[in-house]
Amino acid sequence: MKRIWLILLGCIALSSCDKIESKGMYLASVPIFETMEGIRAKANPVSSPAPIVQTGKIYIYQDYLFINEPGKGIHIFNNGDPSKPQAMAFLSIPGNVDLAVLDGKLYADSYTDLLTFDLQNPASPNY
Repeated sequence: MKRIWLILLGCIALSSCDKIESKGMYLASVPIFETMEGIRAKANPVSSPAPIVQTGKIYIYQDYLFINEPGKGIHIFNNGDPSKPQAMAFLSIPGNVDLAVLDGKLYADSYTDLLTFDLQNPASPNY
């Protein structure tokens, strides 16, 4: 009889335990994959001037000012009058972080690529 009471008491003790349920919201980063061909296809659309959201590196070449917007591209300004630089164009280069100019060529990175643009007409650089 004692065994039955112990078994019943054990069953009651186990069945009366509180179950803890935790419901929460979690943020997770999910990678977005794109092929290099897709990234390269987005490079070099020269467009009308765009507002600068975040500035990166600044490069002066002759009467022109090149301002990098990290990850997006390069803003091109006519700096003939340094007190009033005039926006000329925006060069869209996905993943761009760095730029340099040498011998009339603009060098810019695009993720793992190095792109070269001819600056004979800085308002519309040729890829």
